[in-house]
Amino acid sequence: MLLTAVWVILVEKFSLPLLAAGIVVSAVSLYVYRRFLPFPRITGISHFRLTLYPFYLIGELFVSAFRTIKLIATGADVDVVDVKTRISNSFLQTMLANSVTLLAGTVSLDMKDDRITVLLLKRKNENHEEAQKTGEAVIHKLEKFLLKTQR
Repeated sequence: MLLTAVWVILVEKFSLPLLAAGIVVSAVSLYVYRRFLPFPRITGISHFRLTLYPFYLIGELFVSAFRTIKLIATGADVDVVDVKTRISNSFLQTMLANSVTLLAGTVSLDMKDDRITVLLLKRKNENHEEAQKTGEAVIHKLEKFLLKTQR
C-alpha cells in the first residue's frame, strides 16, 4: 500500500486508472523483490531507534561540513587510519561505514571484521597519531548512536 501511495505522489495525479496501475506496479515490485532478492531478515536491532538515525546523521553532516571548510581554509592534508568498532551487527557496521563516507572530509575504504579503514582530511602539520584520534572520534560519535539500536 505504501508503494501505491508513493506511485500516486510521483505521478502527481489521482484517478482510478492511475491508482490501479500503482497497485499493479506495487504488487509486481514486491513479487520480484521477494522472489529474486531473498535478503535475510534484519534482526537484533531496534527498528524504531534506527528510524531516528537519519536525523542524527543530518546534524553530523553539518558539523563535518564546517570542520572540513575550516580544514581546507587553513590547509589540509590526507591520511589513512584504521579504526576498531564495537558494533557486532554486520548491518549496523555497514551503516556506520556508509555514514562515514557521507560525512564531509572522510571516506570509508575498507571494512574487515571489526575494523574500518578511513581516508580523512587532517591539518597540514598533524601527525598520524593525531589523525588516528580524529578518525576514532568521528567514528565513535556515529557508533555511539548505532550501538543504542543493538539489542
